[in-house]
Amino acid sequence: MFGAKIDRDSLIPLYYQLQQILLQQIESGQLAPGQGIPAERELEKRYNLSRTTVRRALDELARAGYITRERGRGTFVTVKLEDTRSEKLGDLMEELVDHGVSVGCRVLFEGCVPVPPKVAERLEIEPGTPTYNIRRVALAEGKPVVLSEFWVAVGEDFRIGHEESAERIAILAYLESLLQDQFGIRLAGGEKTLEATLCTPGEAELLETIPGAPLLLGRLTLQSQKGKPVVYIKALYRGDRYIYSTKLHR
Repeated sequence: MFGAKIDRDSLIPLYYQLQQILLQQIESGQLAPGQGIPAERELEKRYNLSRTTVRRALDELARAGYITRERGRGTFVTVKLEDTRSEKLGDLMEELVDHGVSVGCRVLFEGCVPVPPKVAERLEIEPGTPTYNIRRVALAEGKPVVLSEFWVAVGEDFRIGHEESAERIAILAYLESLLQDQFGIRLAGGEKTLEATLCTPGEAELLETIPGAPLLLGRLTLQSQKGKPVVYIKALYRGDRYIYSTKLHR
């Protein structure tokens, strides 16, 4: 597996040569997603390199999202979760379940609270209106992937419950069914935006990453058949564990 050698006569920096050797092994599948990378001391000995050189190579791979360092455990090839879908209503957890990924979630909050001004604007309601709110961390293969927040604006009678929120992995589909069964509201479409952002210290703790790490921020506003906003979702995806792609139809 590790037959490639460092060329000390080359003008290419030693750290970059090691980086490319490991990258080739990752992209070829020799080092599979989730597999451990040899320890720094082992790489130093194997390629006769200094610790500084090895660390720089690993730092570059981590910065590019190819490897993930876990305190107390080691360094692993990053498991990238690819969310590939057509432009239709659905959520990431449904997609992952369909692809055989082990998923779960941790509910941070569930209940009816006064809606903050920015969310109220998207739902076209008055700030402070009692609105149902769920905050969750979604897990894939036991690791945090998405920090999400759901707001449902149909009145104080709408409730799911903490246990139900935790058990319902694909919660968007469940929300759709509840809205239709209990309120006669069918979600008919909406508007989605995606943008890059950086992780705050609080978000970093929940997503088990470092402050300032890259995140993908998704916002989704879903409307009823009458064109009234009903559901607003804000989701923060770990940039090193998530790939978004979409199918385009002519």
